Amino acid sequence: MLSILQDDKEGTITVSGWVDIYWKDEYMCWEPSDYGNISFFIAPAEKFWRPDLAFNSAIGERFFSTKDQLMSVTSDCTVNFAPGGRSTHSCDLDMTLFPFDTQHCKFVVLTWFSGVASMRLENHR
Repeated sequence: MLSILQDDKEGTITVSGWVDIYWKDEYMCWEPSDYGNISFFIAPAEKFWRPDLAFNSAIGERFFSTKDQLMSVTSDCTVNFAPGGRSTHSCDLDMTLFPFDTQHCKFVVLTWFSGVASMRLENHR
């Protein structure tokens, strides 16, 4: 995340940043020596399949945007998509101890169509 803006009155937070998403695509593998030793390429994200991940807690646009986003593919079938943007989320803010309060907001990432059994989500810090 790059920045977080908190709106106490509305009970929302607006997050700007990106999410790194990696996966293996068996149809995106090749032997670099067969293609002039090219071991990776970068292309517009809208041209390829991407997991249909969304923020459950978002207000408004829930899906990770592909507009003007790129993805990289390496010869070992690894695809990286790092969508960036800005999203607003509902969050129960407790201002009782202000200015010494700490807020905890839950971000739920889910899939709309792919099914949970077809993917494994991990949090890497």
